[in-house]
Amino acid sequence: MSKVPIRTIAALQIIGGLWGMAFIGWAVATQTSDIFSTSIGMGEILVDVFGVVAGVTLWRGTSFGRRASMAIQVIQLPKIISPTIVFMFTFGFDLWVHASPPVFGIQFTVFGNNQVFLNVPNAPVDFGISITAIIALVILKKYKPAGRTSLEPLPPPPPVEWSMSDEDASNKALDPESRCIGIS
Repeated sequence: MSKVPIRTIAALQIIGGLWGMAFIGWAVATQTSDIFSTSIGMGEILVDVFGVVAGVTLWRGTSFGRRASMAIQVIQLPKIISPTIVFMFTFGFDLWVHASPPVFGIQFTVFGNNQVFLNVPNAPVDFGISITAIIALVILKKYKPAGRTSLEPLPPPPPVEWSMSDEDASNKALDPESRCIGIS
């Protein structure tokens, strides 16, 4: 599989996570009077940090990066707006379809957009699904990261002549019967 779609997903997660951390971080820092809102904002920042970690590890081609990126895309998948809860996460770029009866529509977001609100009076009812997240999940599902490789090769195994048992060892320095360390 080409690295271009994987690197695109990774870059969007990194950009969206950093954007979200900056935006929500600024809001949390300047509006500290409401502890409930601050705690929700801190939760959003943690999701953004996870998005950046997922993007960086996906860029590096690790299996953790693939799994973490799939989790980020699942978080980005639903778009819920209602008087009870507003839940929308976007990492980098997002295109989604939504239904607000009787209207259907398409919306998109660039950079990042995190919205988690509870108990929003007079909010419309709107549900959507991220097309971008669906495409990313399909790509990530097909992506199989290479095995873990190191820049340096492993050292060679010990020589066959080396004994594997303590009784055959020539150095008896650790023998409890010996009073001096290093004398056998």
